Amino acid sequence: MRTATEDNQRLVDAYLDWQNSTRNCSPHTYAAYSGTLNKLAVHLDATLLGAASVGDAGATLEPQV
Repeated sequence: MRTATEDNQRLVDAYLDWQNSTRNCSPHTYAAYSGTLNKLAVHLDATLLGAASVGDAGATLEPQV
Protein backbone atom coordinates (compact mmCIF):
# COMPACT_ATOMS: atom_id res chain seq x y z
CA MET A 1 0.00 0.00 0.00
CA ARG A 2 1.30 3.45 -0.93
CA THR A 3 1.69 6.14 1.69
CA ALA A 4 0.09 9.58 1.41
CA THR A 5 3.52 11.03 0.70
CA GLU A 6 4.01 8.62 -2.20
CA ASP A 7 0.53 9.43 -3.55
CA ASN A 8 1.24 13.15 -3.31
CA GLN A 9 4.56 12.74 -5.12
CA ARG A 10 2.83 10.72 -7.85
CA LEU A 11 0.33 13.56 -8.35
CA VAL A 12 3.09 16.17 -8.41
CA ASP A 13 5.02 14.12 -10.98
CA ALA A 14 1.90 13.67 -13.14
CA TYR A 15 1.20 17.41 -13.03
CA LEU A 16 4.79 18.24 -13.97
CA ASP A 17 4.65 15.74 -16.84
CA TRP A 18 1.45 17.39 -18.05
CA GLN A 19 3.02 20.85 -17.81
CA ASN A 20 6.00 19.64 -19.81
CA SER A 21 4.17 17.68 -22.51
CA THR A 22 0.84 19.49 -22.93
CA ARG A 23 1.71 23.03 -21.95
CA ASN A 24 5.28 22.82 -23.31
CA CYS A 25 6.57 24.83 -20.36
CA SER A 26 10.10 26.17 -20.35
CA PRO A 27 12.85 24.41 -18.40
CA HIS A 28 12.91 27.38 -16.00
CA THR A 29 9.16 27.09 -15.31
CA TYR A 30 9.45 23.32 -14.89
CA ALA A 31 12.28 23.74 -12.37
CA ALA A 32 10.41 26.43 -10.43
CA TYR A 33 7.18 24.40 -10.29
CA SER A 34 9.08 21.25 -9.40
CA GLY A 35 10.89 22.85 -6.48
CA THR A 36 7.75 24.43 -5.04
CA LEU A 37 5.53 21.37 -5.50
CA ASN A 38 8.12 19.01 -4.06
CA LYS A 39 8.42 21.25 -0.98
CA LEU A 40 4.65 21.11 -0.66
CA ALA A 41 4.62 17.31 -0.89
CA VAL A 42 7.26 17.05 1.83
CA HIS A 43 5.48 19.64 4.00
CA LEU A 44 2.15 17.82 3.78
CA ASP A 45 3.76 14.57 4.91
CA ALA A 46 0.84 12.20 5.64
CA THR A 47 -1.89 14.62 4.50
CA LEU A 48 -3.27 13.74 1.09
CA LEU A 49 -2.95 16.57 -1.41
CA GLY A 50 -6.72 16.58 -1.99
CA ALA A 51 -7.34 16.98 1.75
CA ALA A 52 -4.87 19.84 2.23
CA SER A 53 -6.17 23.28 3.11
CA VAL A 54 -5.13 26.60 1.65
CA GLY A 55 -3.35 27.23 4.95
CA ASP A 56 -1.36 24.03 4.52
CA ALA A 57 -0.23 25.14 1.08
CA GLY A 58 0.49 28.68 2.25
CA ALA A 59 2.65 27.44 5.11
CA THR A 60 4.93 25.87 2.51
CA LEU A 61 5.63 29.27 1.01
CA GLU A 62 6.31 31.10 4.28
CA PRO A 63 9.97 31.52 5.16
CA GLN A 64 11.16 29.23 7.93
CA VAL A 65 12.81 31.04 10.82
